[in-house]
This record gives sequence, structure tokens and C-alpha cells, in this order.
Amino acid sequence: PADVVLDEHAKRMVAQFSPVRLVVQALTEWAQADPATRRASRRVHLHFYHQPARILGTNQVKGLELERTAPDELGRISGTGERVRFDVGSVYSAIGYRSTPIPGVPFDERRMTVPERDGRVLDTDGSPVPGLYATGWIRRGPVGLIGATKSDASQTIASLLADLAGGRSRATEGAVDALRKRLVDAVDREGWLRIDAAERNLGARRGRDRTKIAERGALLHHASALDAG
Repeated sequence: PADVVLDEHAKRMVAQFSPVRLVVQALTEWAQADPATRRASRRVHLHFYHQPARILGTNQVKGLELERTAPDELGRISGTGERVRFDVGSVYSAIGYRSTPIPGVPFDERRMTVPERDGRVLDTDGSPVPGLYATGWIRRGPVGLIGATKSDASQTIASLLADLAGGRSRATEGAVDALRKRLVDAVDREGWLRIDAAERNLGARRGRDRTKIAERGALLHHASALDAG
């Protein structure tokens, strides 16, 4: 039950996003329910704010050691150093998300995120890297739903626009050509607009606002001027 007590960040998430509110409501009801009323033949224990630290045992699994975690004001999780052990005979790895470093871009190997402040990527000395920004899970880790990602992106864009207005971030002419010389398939704004139009057209055929295109090759095809017609 203690893990269902909301901090200020969680309260904002609950107030802003109905899916989060429904999840918290369901978990709170379960946490407050009388154990005597639960008659299922199996029990599931959810240990929130814990991350695997190590698997115990030599030739076979004997236990699992977890580290207690805590969120910061943005909901990003970090370890507290507090450990707890459970005697278990099996451990299963669930599918998740883990960021990978990009050559030349600062990267926090412990958090597996790009160090940043208000969306501005930070160098090793804590100063912003001119013209370099981050948003989404590479910025804060795999936390939050689509709504949180939109809010996150808005903050990053606000920083970018403020830097442009203040002359602190200048677009480099020929950047796309430089990327293409390195065999990188770069998509500029015009290409993104063509992708946007293609997604809207696909959605219209199905009675929807848009249908997302997820396959990389298809995205590059639609971004190409050859597909403009």
C-alpha cells in the first residue's frame, strides 16, 4: 500500500492523463482491499520502485536481489542503494526498452539516458551542447505514456525555440548533405511533411485521422520527393 501513495509528479500525471488515473485507481482499490476477500488460487506480488540488482546462485537460481528505486521530479528512476532479497527458483526477463549511446553524443551509462536539462543535451562538464536536444525515453528513460511524451517534447521544443530566438542555436547549412555523405538517410522538414500527408491519406481510407507508418523503409519512401505525387 505504501507504494500507491502518490508524490507530486504522480499526482500531476493522474490529473492530466485518464489512462494513468484508471491504473492508479485500480491499484489503490487492490491495495486497500481486505485480504480475506481474495479467494484466487494464485497470488501475484507487484514490487513497485524496485529494479533487479543481481541473481543469486552458482549453478542454478537461488534468489533475486532487488534495489529500491525512487523517482525524481520528472519521473526518472534511480537506485537508492537499499537492497532486498527474495528466495526464488526461476527468473524471467520481460521485454523492455533500453537506450543505446550515439557516437559523439554524451551518454549516461548508469541511467542509460542522454544527460540533459530542459531538453538541452549536457556535456560532461554540465554545460549545454549547442544545437543538440533530446526528448522521449532517450531523455528520461522508459517511463510515462504518450501524453507524458507529448509534454516532454513540448518542453524540448520550447528550449529549442528559445535558443533560436536568443541566437544560441544556429542551424548548420549543409547538415543534411553532410549526413548523406556519411550514408545516413536524413529526413528534412519537407520529407516529414510528406510522411505526415501519407499517414493522413492512409488514415482517411480507413475512416481515421491518420494511420502511423512504422516501417523504416516505408517512411524513407514516403519522405522522398519521388513519392510526392
